[in-house]
Amino acid sequence: MNVSGILLDDITQLPLAYVKIYTAFPAETLSGASGIFTIRHPAIANILLGMDFNGETTVYQTRIADVSDVDLGNILVALRPS
Repeated sequence: MNVSGILLDDITQLPLAYVKIYTAFPAETLSGASGIFTIRHPAIANILLGMDFNGETTVYQTRIADVSDVDLGNILVALRPS
């Protein structure tokens, strides 16, 4: 299935551009200039996305009811450049 969303800085609410996003599919992608991304993910209810930005790593996890393509909307992320 495809998972999409928009990465936003949790403090400034500004888009996080060019963040590496990866899953256990295995798949990886970069968020675009406006923070938008789409990535392949196994068709399971637990969504787990890893994110790397300038040497900092964080994980986003959520659960969905319907295991089909999903738009997670705005995802607030605490990634700080080093």
